[in-house]
Amino acid sequence: MKIRNGFVSNSSSSSFMLGIAIIEDMGKFQKWFSSLTSKRDTEIILASTFLKDSSIIQEHNFQSDVNIPLSTIKDDTLLFILNIVNNEGDSAFYDKYGYDLNYDIDLDFFDPADAEIYNGMIEENGLTQIDKTYGAARNG
Repeated sequence: MKIRNGFVSNSSSSSFMLGIAIIEDMGKFQKWFSSLTSKRDTEIILASTFLKDSSIIQEHNFQSDVNIPLSTIKDDTLLFILNIVNNEGDSAFYDKYGYDLNYDIDLDFFDPADAEIYNGMIEENGLTQIDKTYGAARNG
């Protein structure tokens, strides 16, 4: 039987993509959105619901990872939200020797379908990006 001494943790590491944008042109947005390979972990929500319900903001992790300029968003605005969290485990982020965790990743780390959504949050697709970010970190 193995006995562990000292600090023991069951926490792991995850990568994430977070983004929020205002839907300015529903026609352009729908055309782009229908063309996506995947629509995983995205939603459309009325700004008044999103901004007044702190549990929604916490659920989407936006309280610390994405800057939302509240004064610039009108209640009747439709928001497009991207919230992808992948639980890869620590091993995905160790250096080649397995000693140090390295969370310095780029978009190539993510599934191409997820990167397609992240990269598509632009004006040409009917969206005004408020903020978006990606990265990796401990999740527990």
